[in-house]
Amino acid sequence: MTTIKLLQVGCGNMGSAMLKAWARCDFLQEAWVIQPSLTAPAAFAEYSNVHFAAALSGVREDFIPDLVVFAVKPQTAAPIVAHYTQFKTECLYLSVMSGISFKWLGNILGGESAFVRLMPNLAAKLGQSMSLAVSNDHATPRQREMANHLGKALGSILWLDSEHLLEAGTPISGSGPAYYFLLTECLEQAAIDLGFGKDAAKQLAEQTLLGSALLLQNSDQSAENFRQQVSSKGGITLAALEVLNQPPLVDKVKLAIAAAIKREQELAQ
Repeated sequence: MTTIKLLQVGCGNMGSAMLKAWARCDFLQEAWVIQPSLTAPAAFAEYSNVHFAAALSGVREDFIPDLVVFAVKPQTAAPIVAHYTQFKTECLYLSVMSGISFKWLGNILGGESAFVRLMPNLAAKLGQSMSLAVSNDHATPRQREMANHLGKALGSILWLDSEHLLEAGTPISGSGPAYYFLLTECLEQAAIDLGFGKDAAKQLAEQTLLGSALLLQNSDQSAENFRQQVSSKGGITLAALEVLNQPPLVDKVKLAIAAAIKREQELAQ
C-alpha cells in the first residue's frame, strides 16, 4: 500500500501505545502529534518520522494528513475535535474515543466526512490488541485499507457492520484487559495470604493466566472444553469453581458489561 501521513490528537496511555506500534511500520511516512503537555516526545526520540507540537499551529504548514486520529478522552472531545474541521475534504477521521458516535462527529466535522471508529485495547503496546472497527458510508476503500493497516499493526482487527456492535463489544475487548488484571490481582493476593512471597505469588498468577490464554489461542478447543478438562468430578478445581459460580459468574459478568455499556451511553451524551 501507499505510505500514510498521520495527524494524531492526544498521546495518553492508548495514544502512546498506538503511536509506538505505527512508528515501527514502514507504511508510516510521517506523523505529527498534538500533545499540549509535551510529556511524550522523549519516548519517541528514536523515530525520526514522528514529530510533536503543543497545538495545531505548531504543525508544519505544508503537512496534509491522510488521517486525523482522535485519541483524547471522550469527556473532553467537543472543544478539541472542533479545531480539525479544516481537513474534512481531504482525509479520514479515525476515532478511538469510546461512546463518540458517527452522528456526534458529523455534527462537528460535517456529515459528509469519512469516519472510522477503532476500538483497540492496551495490549497494543505489544502488538497484541483485539481491535474493533467500523466505518461510515463516506469512507472510501483506500481509507478503509489505511485504517485496516493501522489496526493490524496493533494486533488483530475485527470489522463490524454497525456502531451498535462496536459499542456492545467495547466493554468486552476494550475493557477486557482490566478484568484479567483484576483476576490476576485476586490470584496473587490469595497466594500471598497462603504464605507465598510477593514475587512467587506474581509468578504463579501471571504464568497461569498466560499459559491458559496460549492454550486457547493455539487450539481449536473452546474455553468450555478446557475448563472441563481441568475440572475433574469430585476434584479440587470443581470445588473452587462451585464457589466462584454461586451465584452464576456469567450473570455477574453480564451485569458488569451492561454497566459499562450504560456508562458508554452516558459519555455519548
